[in-house]
Amino acid sequence: MFRGINLLCGLVYLSSLTSCGSTNFGSSNERTSPQKKEPADSGAKPVASPSPIPAIAPANDVYLGGMDQLFHLGDGNMSEDSDCYSEVLQHSLTGTKFTFEFELMADSPQVQIAIEKICGVDRSNNQLYLESNGSKLVDKMLKPNDKTALEILGQGTALKKGKYKLVIQSASMVAGFEGVVDFDDFIVGQIHIKSQNAQIVQGQILSE
Repeated sequence: MFRGINLLCGLVYLSSLTSCGSTNFGSSNERTSPQKKEPADSGAKPVASPSPIPAIAPANDVYLGGMDQLFHLGDGNMSEDSDCYSEVLQHSLTGTKFTFEFELMADSPQVQIAIEKICGVDRSNNQLYLESNGSKLVDKMLKPNDKTALEILGQGTALKKGKYKLVIQSASMVAGFEGVVDFDDFIVGQIHIKSQNAQIVQGQILSE
């Protein structure tokens, strides 16, 4: 009789091990296979536009990206009372920050830079700066009253031969109870550079 009870207990014990193994633990492959990681975002990327950005021949007077190219900064979340709402929505969203690269091929005693098309700026803390070798030469804010054109460098400004970056960044703010980060949506274009004597070579136009 005792042998029968022991045999029965052994069967119950083995059954419980099998049950636990099938429901609580999972296979060895599930325990040891590493989690797949997504590749990290590389940051700035060349702008992809519905109409390709044309190559600009070196000249003393150029529009970066072409005279007809407009760039939409922001996150695409706009209310209908936003300034220039309908016109901004006509242009594909590309990023919250743009970098326009160019090179001055010789020292120039007079360089002028202006953004001749601005539309939709609602906030007063959108950043704009011109830099060379990591140093800011101009540091401005795009503001709601900048509706038509903005002078970055006026007539009579001298620049040395070298590479430059014009950076425009949409202002962000935390909106609502959920703490959602919202960016100002606006468009810029007709980025005009004139030099008295030095040729200007357009570099990359990058967005983030």
